[in-house]
Amino acid sequence: GADLRRASLRGAQLDKVLFDGTRVHAADLRGATGLDGASVVSIDIGESEPVRLDGDAARAWLRDQTAE
Repeated sequence: GADLRRASLRGAQLDKVLFDGTRVHAADLRGATGLDGASVVSIDIGESEPVRLDGDAARAWLRDQTAE
């Protein structure tokens, strides 16, 4: 998966994004839209050690991050 740790994705359009093993610790997702159209398989929210979230749990975490 892609390494988006600490990436600035503020206001990004996510409707065509595939999250599959994507590392997202400290990524700035505030204001990002289109998450309902994204394909969310799994994400890794760990800083250095992997902390994997799958499916609905991953989508919920991403949704929380877009709202902050």
